[in-house]
Amino acid sequence: MRNSTGTAWLVAGIVLFAPAAQARLVISSDPTQNVSCSGGSCAATARAAVLNVSDLAGMLAGGDVTVSTAGIARNIKIDAALSWTSGARLTLAADRGVVFDGAVVVAGPGALTISESGAQGSLSFTSKGHVEFWDPGSSLVVNGANYAFVSDLAGLAAAVSADPSGLYALAKSYDATNDGTYRHAVVQTTFSGTFEGLGNAISNVKIKAGPDVTNVGLFAQTGTGAMLRDVAIAHETVTSLGANATVGGLVAVSDAALEDVSVDATVTAKTAIQSGIVVGASLNGSIFAAASSGSIVGLNQIGGIVGCLNDGAIDRSHSSAAVSVSTATPGSAASSLHSGTGRGTFDECDGFRSIERGNWAGGLLGGTSGGTITECYATGAVEVGDKDTGGGLIGLAVTGIITNSYATGPVSAGSSASAGGLVGTIDGEINTSYSTGAVTGSGNIGGAIGSDDLAGIFNIGVYWDLDTSGIDDPSRGAGSPLNDNGVTGLTNAQLTSGLPADFLFRVWASKEGVNNGLPYLKDLAPPR
Repeated sequence: MRNSTGTAWLVAGIVLFAPAAQARLVISSDPTQNVSCSGGSCAATARAAVLNVSDLAGMLAGGDVTVSTAGIARNIKIDAALSWTSGARLTLAADRGVVFDGAVVVAGPGALTISESGAQGSLSFTSKGHVEFWDPGSSLVVNGANYAFVSDLAGLAAAVSADPSGLYALAKSYDATNDGTYRHAVVQTTFSGTFEGLGNAISNVKIKAGPDVTNVGLFAQTGTGAMLRDVAIAHETVTSLGANATVGGLVAVSDAALEDVSVDATVTAKTAIQSGIVVGASLNGSIFAAASSGSIVGLNQIGGIVGCLNDGAIDRSHSSAAVSVSTATPGSAASSLHSGTGRGTFDECDGFRSIERGNWAGGLLGGTSGGTITECYATGAVEVGDKDTGGGLIGLAVTGIITNSYATGPVSAGSSASAGGLVGTIDGEINTSYSTGAVTGSGNIGGAIGSDDLAGIFNIGVYWDLDTSGIDDPSRGAGSPLNDNGVTGLTNAQLTSGLPADFLFRVWASKEGVNNGLPYLKDLAPPR
């Protein structure tokens, strides 16, 4: 589609979605408006409604309160700090979802029920929003399910050990400084339940695992059906000495659904086979709205968010992490995977296919087999060695699909490497994506793609910056083959003057002063 089609989408979007955005009951410091309260029940009487937070706190001092969208306002948004010390239960009943943009503190023996009746219902937290419980005897019910509270990492590990499929909520933010250094994953039992962070943070976790520990992270492994959501990991340090280890700041090996998680970590896994700041290896799991920062050094499949993705999905996520490939010592336990030349044969996560490519590193993802990457971006620097594979977004993409994504970080590669501003090597498809980072090295070096094994058969609307990339030859969108189909070089002035052809207005935006004038994704906050 060209921009003219995208414009039609924009007009349709205004007509269809603008009224829905206003259909919200907001709990804020503004005066109560379009809300009827009686007998402990407050219901919206119009699509745009306001309930004063002090009025609500006053009612909670006297007993239970239910706040409902009543089939009219659809969403509830908490836009101001709310707390109460009584034993009252607050019930938030929304047709679509509940958004926390302020702190909610249950400071006594009170309780909270969240009920989302619509098929599109969701629970979400902004950077300012979280829910905390001060009394372990309090109650949390979400969509009919009762959650048990955990207040520290020891409690989380013990709870999962006793009931791996349980429902757990982080009562409040936790500082792990006094925990000392863990010598293994914090939660060693394979987890198949739900961990709800409630927008709270876990900070200052330190893990240093020896050579015999294979799965290293906050969670060692999550099974099918597990969910981790609404939690931030801050100032984490993870070190692994294992030659066959899989390492992730949040999860080492994941079959889980991850949603609205962020990890800021320093990960050192110089001999690990897969390592990522959020997840080491994501098998058949999904990742939605994840963010990562910090740095990671690994041996083989290394990513700012995920080391290796197998038949899973990453959606609306971003990373600003620095990613680099280590140099293993010849003759070490890792020499079978990485020799001094950087060559080797590596099994992908599915175990069905081996590709001799050297090491894979990407700003977002080290390698993917059959994965889907949609609305993602990376801004961190990527560095790989001789005969390795590196991309600003993804190192190696095998039968994968990359759509509506971009990378702006530099990619530095050694000799005989495959490196591109977006992807190192791909035999899948790329749609409506771009890169701007400087790409340096020798071998198959391209503005957007290092090596395209399918010669651009499925590429549509792939662009790179002729000025900032250092690849100013219009034929070198890919290092191999030259003049790759569907890959087009644009000047920086062209990339910052509006959306490229094929970029849909319902997905992308372009505005002077935002993201340096470059296209950015509407559903993700652009980098600053």
